[in-house]
Amino acid sequence: MKGAAAFGVLYLPLPVVEVYVKARLARLESTLNAFSPEQPSCIPCAPATFQLDRTNTGFAAGAGAQHKFGSWAVRKEYERFNAAGGNPSLLSAGITWSFW
Repeated sequence: MKGAAAFGVLYLPLPVVEVYVKARLARLESTLNAFSPEQPSCIPCAPATFQLDRTNTGFAAGAGAQHKFGSWAVRKEYERFNAAGGNPSLLSAGITWSFW
């Protein structure tokens, strides 16, 4: 699965930590390649291979918090995507560096 997104972020600066929400338009692409072996009950049947490709463009949203240390920040966030066949989500933690 792979994808790209364009998003907007709204920060709520609090004294110790910044809380933020995100809204975005996301495009997700998924590919499934599979092989189905012969079934014992089906003697004339041959093994089968198949491929399933899906592309879905939809809404995604998230929220997070970050704590700044000068130009560095530690952040955690949660994101959820609307996609065909399910709603994948992501929980992440990271370190950022601002150079502006």
